[in-house]
Amino acid sequence: MQNAKKPGLKERAAREMKAFFIIALYLAFVFSGFNLYKRLVLREVGVSYFNYGAGVIEAFIIGKLILIGRALGFGKRFEHRALIVGTLFKAAAYGVLVAVFGVLEHLIGGLVHGQDLADAWLDLLSKPTDEMLARTVMMIVTFIPFVALLEIDRVLGEGRLIALFFQRRSAAELAPHP
Repeated sequence: MQNAKKPGLKERAAREMKAFFIIALYLAFVFSGFNLYKRLVLREVGVSYFNYGAGVIEAFIIGKLILIGRALGFGKRFEHRALIVGTLFKAAAYGVLVAVFGVLEHLIGGLVHGQDLADAWLDLLSKPTDEMLARTVMMIVTFIPFVALLEIDRVLGEGRLIALFFQRRSAAELAPHP
């Protein structure tokens, strides 16, 4: 049996940075898509909306929180069950995390615009909940394929799924297996 060498700090940092950018890029793409959709729908009823930068910032923050959750073993108790169980649990949890971030974003925005925390909270409570509920449901649905890919990568061995997608393979490797 070979003695498996643990990766050094530099290798682990590089792997974490790569994972962070993949997660953040996916989330930035999704959040920007949702913001574009919101802008186009609101434009039809005469409301101007332009908030693309917030989606990218949110993607970086949520991406980092996902990595922290993974490092802390978030969802590990589902690793020996069917992949769908862990996938659905993590997708729902990440969707709720985005909803919580939306609440924090609103509260911080209120503080930036001169409201105190109580007024910002009351302002948030006075708004209809339909948009936040719809966004949370859409985020959960959006996270399902993303988390499924992360879970498949974990089962195959970290990095193997990405290699299948992005590395050139020989004709023999591409041939169908019996």
